Amino acid sequence: MQTHEEKTSSNPIDRKTDTKDVTRTKPDRSIEVLDRRVAVYEAGDQGPGVLLLHGIPVNAHINLPLMEELRGYARVKAVDLPGYGESALQPRGFMRINRFEMWLDKVIETLFKEPPMVVVHDVAGLFGLPWLLRNQMRVAGVVILNTTLWRDDDNLPFTLRLFLAPVLGNLLRPFTKATFQRPLFKPNLRNLFHREPRLPDARFELFWEQFERGHGKDAFRDFLETREENMRALEAMPLEKQLRGFDRPVLLVWGMRDPIFSQTSIERFARMLPRLEEKRIEDAGHFVQYEAATEVGTAIREFLRTLRS
Repeated sequence: MQTHEEKTSSNPIDRKTDTKDVTRTKPDRSIEVLDRRVAVYEAGDQGPGVLLLHGIPVNAHINLPLMEELRGYARVKAVDLPGYGESALQPRGFMRINRFEMWLDKVIETLFKEPPMVVVHDVAGLFGLPWLLRNQMRVAGVVILNTTLWRDDDNLPFTLRLFLAPVLGNLLRPFTKATFQRPLFKPNLRNLFHREPRLPDARFELFWEQFERGHGKDAFRDFLETREENMRALEAMPLEKQLRGFDRPVLLVWGMRDPIFSQTSIERFARMLPRLEEKRIEDAGHFVQYEAATEVGTAIREFLRTLRS
């Protein structure tokens, strides 16, 4: 295992988000997966294939700055998860690990002729890593960005914990669509960023507009309703055995100011994954690929070179 810690300024609060202003608002094309439209953003026409999968409650726009960092080094595809951004909503109950795995299998089959490197973050890692662990011949490597597979490594916001509570959550979930309104959504989302200006207003407006106009609230409610079932499914899997048996290169990049995922997950991944490289970015938050796009892009380009060697 190799560990690289990002050097930061003496005052991390002064560190600015290094994200480029990516103004693209519409996907390059769409594909059909499980009878629903999936929006696809693309960059680069040479090099290895790379698939970027975002977390929630945002969309593929969170990955576009990183995509620009990889342009010229890889053929990069970023997709909107079902119900987010410009992708169509899947039927209620889709946000189950087995359904997501079917979706991911078809996305990779449709977009890539050869095994790609897959970059997962947040829920995309929670749902996608079990499939990747069992289908390692389908991928060239994996990049994990602030993702956990373990229930006790979650430090979810209070409002989200209310929706996940066994009894109270059942009463509140029918009102998720009404409750996740702008005054609550904005501060909760901004809290997941660390570098100033955190989430600029213009970028927030883009996320909010797509979340509200599209089916983001429905997709998020689906996630809340199925989360407990998914966590039990994960706990029933032989995850440690699968992680130890994963023979593809893995790069773990972690924003150390993440307020919701414990750093214990770093140690767990490091202990179990035999071909892990690790990069810690001390002054980035949960959305490390957005706040530290240049640093993450540099790490991934170096990682891609090791895959080719």
